[in-house]
Amino acid sequence: MNFILVNLIYLRQLTIRYNMGEIIIPVHFANSREFTRAAQHFDKFGKYTLADPKHDAREYKEFWDEEERRCKEGYTVAGVTITGAHYDYLNYGRIQLVKEPTKAQLQELNQGRKIKGTKKEFFPTFWDGDYHYFQALKKAGDLGLHLCVGKSRRKGYSFKNGKVAENIYNFKPNSITVIGAFDSSYLYPEGTMAMVKRYMSWRNRHTDWFKRRLINKQDHLKAGVQIDGEDRGFLSQVIAVTFKDNPGAARGKDGTLVMFEEAGKFPNLIQSIMSTAPTLEAGGFITGQMLVYGTGGGKDSDWTGFEEVFYNPDKYNMLAFDNVWDEDGEGSTCGFFVPVHQNHEGFIDDNGNSKLVEAKNFQEQIRADLAANANGSSTLDDYCMENPFTPAEAFKRSSNNIFPTVLLDKRLTKMKLEKTSMSMSRHGSLVRGVSGMYEFLTNDKLKQLGLPYHNPILNFPPEKDKDLTGCLTIWSSPYRDPSTNRVPDNLYRIWHDPYAVDKDSKNISFKDSMGVAWVYERPNLITPSKGNILVALDIGRPSRVDDYNERLFALAEFYNAKINFENDRGDVIGYAKRKKLLHWLVEEFIPLLKKETSKATTNRSWGISVSDERVKGMGAVYLRDWITEVVRTLDDGSKKLILDFFYDEGVIQELLKWNKIGNFDRVSALIVGMFDIHEHENLIIKESRAKNKSANSFFNRTMFT
Repeated sequence: MNFILVNLIYLRQLTIRYNMGEIIIPVHFANSREFTRAAQHFDKFGKYTLADPKHDAREYKEFWDEEERRCKEGYTVAGVTITGAHYDYLNYGRIQLVKEPTKAQLQELNQGRKIKGTKKEFFPTFWDGDYHYFQALKKAGDLGLHLCVGKSRRKGYSFKNGKVAENIYNFKPNSITVIGAFDSSYLYPEGTMAMVKRYMSWRNRHTDWFKRRLINKQDHLKAGVQIDGEDRGFLSQVIAVTFKDNPGAARGKDGTLVMFEEAGKFPNLIQSIMSTAPTLEAGGFITGQMLVYGTGGGKDSDWTGFEEVFYNPDKYNMLAFDNVWDEDGEGSTCGFFVPVHQNHEGFIDDNGNSKLVEAKNFQEQIRADLAANANGSSTLDDYCMENPFTPAEAFKRSSNNIFPTVLLDKRLTKMKLEKTSMSMSRHGSLVRGVSGMYEFLTNDKLKQLGLPYHNPILNFPPEKDKDLTGCLTIWSSPYRDPSTNRVPDNLYRIWHDPYAVDKDSKNISFKDSMGVAWVYERPNLITPSKGNILVALDIGRPSRVDDYNERLFALAEFYNAKINFENDRGDVIGYAKRKKLLHWLVEEFIPLLKKETSKATTNRSWGISVSDERVKGMGAVYLRDWITEVVRTLDDGSKKLILDFFYDEGVIQELLKWNKIGNFDRVSALIVGMFDIHEHENLIIKESRAKNKSANSFFNRTMFT
C-alpha cells in the first residue's frame, strides 16, 4: 500500500489521503487557547490544579488522570483534535520564546523592518505549522512509516522533538527513545538531549508524574529504581548517540523512536538510516519509528543524504507528501516541509494562524537587502538555504562553479520530481548470444535466467559500502540500418575515463575512481533524435581492470563505436593489444590548446591526454557550453538544451560539485568527449546509400558488409 499525505499549505487546507479514503482537517483555527487551559492555569496560579492531593484526593486524581489521557491520546475541542505529544508540548513544555510584538512593532515588521525583541521562558503557543507537524508524525506512526522533515532554520524543532522524546519516556514503560546526531554538540550540553532533561525536571517539580532515575547521565536517562540489585519500575529510557564514526550507533537499541537531529549536517545519514532500520523491525512488522529532520545550508557533502531521503520518501519507508512547495512539483512526493514564512515569529495571529503573505514579503525584503549589499552571491544563497521558501532552495548548491548551477539544480529537481531517471533508464549487461552478437539483458532478465547481475551506481558520491561493480544503463538502443541490420559506422562514439589498478573488492572505497564510458550519438540525419545526445552509460569498478575493459569493448561492438579515452592511466591500450582489439580505439590527436602552446607530442598512439590543467580547464569550458546548447525549440517557443536530455542524476551531482582536483569520473569522461566533438565538429552522419538498395543486392552480401 502506498500512503500519501497531501499538505496543501498555500491553499490553507490539509488533506490526509490514504488507501481507502481521506480525512479533511480544519484550515483556519479559532479559539485555539482552548488547547492550552492547563498552561494558562499554571501561569495564573503557579500550579496546574488547586485541588489538594490529601484533602481533595478524588478531584486531584481525576485531574491528573484526565491530563495523562490527553498527553497520551490527544485532546478534542469543537471537533478539532490535537495529538497527545502536541498537547503535552503546549501545556508541559517550557521553551524560550520572543515576547509578542506590540501593535507599533508589528507595523514596523509589516514594513520589512526588524525590531528589538526579548526572549523569555514561556509555554508554547498554538501554531498551525506545529499542528500540521504533530499530525504528520502521528499519522506516520499509525501507518508504520517513518517521517522526514525539511525545514527553515529556527523553527523550534529541538523544543518540539525534545518534548516528543520526553512524552514517550513519561508515558510508555520500557520504551527506548534514541536521539542521534552526527555531531554531539547538537545533543548536549545545549541540544535536544538537554531539552529532554529540562522537561523531565519541570514534570518532576510540577506534576503528579514524578519518576526516579536509575541512570542520570548526560547521554543516557533511565527511569526506575533498584531493589535487591534488580532494576524495577517504569524502565523507560532516552539515549543520545553520535553517528560521526559509527553509522551503526543505534543498532541493537530496539528503539521506540530514533531521531536523526540536524540531518542537513549529517554526511553519513543514508548509511546510518540503513543500519538503524532493522532495529525497528521484527519480521514483517514495523516496531519503531525513525524521525529525520534538519535544515539545508553549509557544505553540500553534508546534506546530500538528507536531500536523497527527502525527495525519495517511499524508498526509505517515510510518509510521502504531495510536493506543493517546489515549482512544478505537484504530483510528485517528498518529505514534510516547513518554509521560512510558516510559524514565522511576528507574523502569527492570536489563534496561531500563520500570516503567510506578510511573512513572505518580510523575507523577500531581507533577500533584496542582501542582494544589494552582499559582496558575492554566496551570501544570499546561504541565507536562502537556511531560510527557504521551497525545498529546492533548502538544497541549493553553491554558485561558485564554472557550470550553470541554477540550470543544473532545476534539472536535478525536475528529474527527482518526475522520476525521469527511473522511467527512461534500463539497467543490465551485454551478453553474447547464440548468433555471436551482443544482446542487452536487463537486470530483471538476468535475475530470471539465474545469471549474475549488479545494480547501477546512480548517485555521486555513491553510498559507502555499496557494491561498486556497476552495470550498463541504456536510454536509447543502437540504431540499425533497416536494409543491412547493421549499426552505421561513426554514428556512435564512446568517451571513456579509465581507472588505474586492480583492487580486491573488499577493499574498494567509495572514494576510489571508477571506470566511466559514455555512448554519444553524433549529429546525424538518420535517427529520430538527430543525435548530439548521450544514449548509454557504463560506470563501475569491478575488482579487476580487465573485467571493466571487457565491458568497455563489448559496448564498443554493440554500438559499433570507437573509443576515445584518457590515455594517461588505465590499461585500455594494453588490453586492446592483448585481445587484438586496437581497431576499436580512436587514434590519438592533440587538443587544440596544446597545439597552440606546445610542439610537444606524446609517444602514445591512441586516445587523448588531458592531464595538463590548462587542457582540463578548456575541456570544462567546452562542456559548459555544450550542455547549455539549444537543440530544440518547441511549438510554444520554449527551448530545450542538451542538459534537458541528461537522464543520469549522478552526472548532474558531479557537475554541481566539480573542481579540477577532485574525483569526478563522469565529468572527466565528458571532458574527453568535448575534445572529440571539437575535433570533428563539422562531421554529420548521413543516410547510407545502401539503404535504398535491395536487401538481396550483391553489395549487401556478407562478404561486403
